[in-house]
Amino acid sequence: MLQLGTLAKDSVGSGNEKRARSILAESEEAMNISKYILSPILVLVLVVSTDLKAQNSCDSVEIVSVTYTPFSDTAIQVLVSNSSSDIFSYPGFILFDQNGDTLAQEMVNFFGIGTESAHQLSFKNGVTPPIGSFNGTLELWTGFYSQLACSWSMVFDLCPTDSCTAIQVNIGNFGGALINDFFDWIITDTLMNTLASGIFHLYTTQQSDYDTVCLQPGHYQFWVGSPQPTGGQPYFGLASGVSNLGEPLIQGGGNQSIPFTLFEACIGIAQGISDPFEEDLLQINSADGVLRVWRKDNEGIGHLEIYDLQGRMIFSKYLSVSNEQIDLSANPPGIYVIRLGHTNGSQTFLLK
Repeated sequence: MLQLGTLAKDSVGSGNEKRARSILAESEEAMNISKYILSPILVLVLVVSTDLKAQNSCDSVEIVSVTYTPFSDTAIQVLVSNSSSDIFSYPGFILFDQNGDTLAQEMVNFFGIGTESAHQLSFKNGVTPPIGSFNGTLELWTGFYSQLACSWSMVFDLCPTDSCTAIQVNIGNFGGALINDFFDWIITDTLMNTLASGIFHLYTTQQSDYDTVCLQPGHYQFWVGSPQPTGGQPYFGLASGVSNLGEPLIQGGGNQSIPFTLFEACIGIAQGISDPFEEDLLQINSADGVLRVWRKDNEGIGHLEIYDLQGRMIFSKYLSVSNEQIDLSANPPGIYVIRLGHTNGSQTFLLK
């Protein structure tokens, strides 16, 4: 449970005033406050005055995660969920360390916070990100940093705590002509092992397609094949939260790739991945060509792959639900291998 609080509760007097002056000075460009003359009284009012409505609204804001941005360790990604009617107009987040020094701050980019949103905070010049977990404070300001709305004091770890991170792979046509074609895609590791694969399909009424994979921190390549000219101008790329990578696909150029690194600062850090098969958490059964998969603990299944005994992948998908039915009726009855992509766990099953 997150510990809620405000700066007004945590600090008083000259230290409070000094911190408020620092925040307002750093945000001057975004909020254009140069026309104001800041007196000690005004600064104190800006920090201390939060009305009852704002206090109650903070109880409905959940900080889902605070991590490095997936494709760069020069910024932080804050995922937030807001179930209140208050949109927190022109919001900006600031992350402080336990000494009250600014680690990272968001440039105001949003009109407000909707149901779910992702915010990017850039590290301040000269800041060395903490290694491992650390005590800190995340503050939410509104009105171009004119008013402190919410504050959360808690333990942070900028590396993802989940065993893998969902990454969207995608393709889209941004040219004048329509595309009607298939595009094979795969993701490989540094040893060129295939970790995930699939097929994008663009047709008259659908000029974009995507899939989702789940990956641990590491170095990868995302490949897309374009064996023949298709018309239009396809772009392919990856996205996760506030981060995205992409480039135009050269038509008829064969296989083209985007190398990418996921959570570089977290590579090699133990994630405590367990094997749901060994722990008897993942259950499967099949009947009439349909495989049912479910987890006893109601957690999301994750990236699920199914192979035949010749090693061909016949199914690959990230499943955020805890219970799923997979239609395998197009495949002949027999023995298959089911594997969770973010673990070493696997199990065979008989498709009936």
